[in-house]
Amino acid sequence: MTDIFEELSIVGDPIEEEDRVIHLLTCLPPSFDVLVTALEASEDVSKMEIVTDRLLCEEIKLKEKVACGGKAHEMRARQRPTENHHSIISHS
Repeated sequence: MTDIFEELSIVGDPIEEEDRVIHLLTCLPPSFDVLVTALEASEDVSKMEIVTDRLLCEEIKLKEKVACGGKAHEMRARQRPTENHHSIISHS
């Protein structure tokens, strides 16, 4: 997206930084909605550098959450047969 902004500047149609931020925030997937709301409430929302830094941090957190969620799911799947085995034994 920044490449497009730069190309527009080169051809004489620059986009203001605040408009760049607005375009960026409106193109994000729903998983970023909470961050977008927080950024919109912030005084720093018009600064592209701050917004991109926060977006990168949020992306890392989302990826870690997915990775941890997958591991937690695997651990639960492994525990289920054991838990079922114990419950069958205790009911016998």
